Amino acid sequence: MTFLMYLFLLMIVMIFIQYLPIVTVPAAIFGLFRKKNIKKTIIVIVVIALIEIFNNVHRNGRGPSEAEFFLSQLRQGSIWAILSLMGYLYLIYWWVTFLKRRKQNKKLTVGGIKEEKENMDIEQDITHKKKRAKWGGLIWAVILFLGPIFLFASYFHYQTEIKERTLIVSHSPNGKNTIEIAEKGEPFFFGPSSIEIKYRNQHIHRIISNDGKTLNDSNATVKWESDDTAIIALYGEEQFPEIIEFNKENREPFKNVQIELDSNTLMTSESPDHKKMIELREIIRSQGQNPKRLLRIYYGDNGSNLNKYKEYTHLDRSYKADQLNVIWVNNTQASIRIFAENGFEDAIEIDFSK
Repeated sequence: MTFLMYLFLLMIVMIFIQYLPIVTVPAAIFGLFRKKNIKKTIIVIVVIALIEIFNNVHRNGRGPSEAEFFLSQLRQGSIWAILSLMGYLYLIYWWVTFLKRRKQNKKLTVGGIKEEKENMDIEQDITHKKKRAKWGGLIWAVILFLGPIFLFASYFHYQTEIKERTLIVSHSPNGKNTIEIAEKGEPFFFGPSSIEIKYRNQHIHRIISNDGKTLNDSNATVKWESDDTAIIALYGEEQFPEIIEFNKENREPFKNVQIELDSNTLMTSESPDHKKMIELREIIRSQGQNPKRLLRIYYGDNGSNLNKYKEYTHLDRSYKADQLNVIWVNNTQASIRIFAENGFEDAIEIDFSK
């Protein structure tokens, strides 16, 4: 019985949302023709227009019905849905005042009070009409001035913050877990794009700097390491890749990590007796707290795997071979000179005996 009652109430709410604006429009026009409650009637027409604009812009052809889409967005806490709900509440308030006024007028007619009312002081009636005309003109001025601004701001907010477009939907090997990556809004001018990474009822927001271009499925990848873990990579034309670990078992399943993405050998140098070797590599990392570019200096016996190294992380920049110089002091000591465009930058000392 409870379930049936829930379905019944849901149908009532859906019918109410679907048809309340439609029924209100002719009643409001009728009120304007009769010059009754003009201020509230003008406001209710504007509210109906905004409700329809909000719904049509955000719905964008989705959902089986206007009411169902509105209710689903309201459950998610969407700002436009909350504003529309306030609009529906105002429509109810307008109907209450509209019906109450008609009931009062009917009583006045039946009781003969209407005739007495027509004999009111003419000067008071004129003053009242002037006040109404003044307030009506003010309201129209506010609507005409603020209306376009409000509509433009709402459309801009939707385009840049709310509009959602799915980039990737990835399923785990067993098909039980799904990660969805969607673009939220559109970049403004050449600004960054906002995305949302979702897993069930959990999500995180991230920014991709892509030179203002619209994102596509090449800007993100999902690689499943197991049925419960995955590596998510985000790419942009103006940023280093961002790596996010997903683990279903964690309370917060998404976690940013910084990993090495690439290693490029810039130069090698042998000691004077050819027994020692120094190799300079540029290391590229994903986005994170540490520098995304660094210089790593490997050293050891010539012909062996070079496991020892020192890192130079003072400047997060690209390094070139012609900006590096290895000076051997003797067969076991060397000095690596690092240069920038404006000259000498720093030096790193290598001692093979330590």
